[in-house]
Amino acid sequence: MSTFNELVSVMRREIISETAGDGGFDDAADLLPMLYNASAEVAAHLAFPVVLNASVSWEAEDYSFSPPADMVWPRALFVNMKKVELRPTDWVVRKLGLPAERTPRFFSFDPRHASGDVLFAPASLSGQAPGSATLEYVSGVDVGALSGASEVWGGLFPDFHWVVPLRAGANAWNSVGEFERSEYFNEKFNQGLQVFAARLGVTNVANLMLPREARDDKGGRLG
Repeated sequence: MSTFNELVSVMRREIISETAGDGGFDDAADLLPMLYNASAEVAAHLAFPVVLNASVSWEAEDYSFSPPADMVWPRALFVNMKKVELRPTDWVVRKLGLPAERTPRFFSFDPRHASGDVLFAPASLSGQAPGSATLEYVSGVDVGALSGASEVWGGLFPDFHWVVPLRAGANAWNSVGEFERSEYFNEKFNQGLQVFAARLGVTNVANLMLPREARDDKGGRLG
């Protein structure tokens, strides 16, 4: 397993090398936050390391509830001891109507929405008693609690700690306009991430950084 201080050495030796000063990020004080953020990004994308349960509730006529503040991604919702199927797009939840018992059967979560709520369907009926459920969710890495001596992901998955400096390096080079270098290390990172995802049984991993030729001037995908 690796500490973040050890990954600083890896990043200097294998990713930034003698050109560190040219990029303006050769000091550990510059590199450590990049590594912290990269570790959190990977953990959030692959939905680990900590799975927790929380009680959630909603009022009559609601179709959403506020998740715990530390939630990165919902894993499952249990209503009346039944596991509710995850739906990945919120428009399905909004449009879907199930007229029978009006117990939520589907839920979804899109972190891009300003509300940050978990949506569910069918919505509860007017006059219906408040509903409740148990939410199983992933709690992400607390970047603010990390230090150079911290072990990456609390020591979990040591065989894949090497992907963190690759992602941090790709982000670093991208931040200073060195797009070809950034894309090179991001390609290496994505190769490792795919293997990591397969090890965890995660099948919906996409590339986390678009190649330069596919980006518009705002960082989104062209077309």
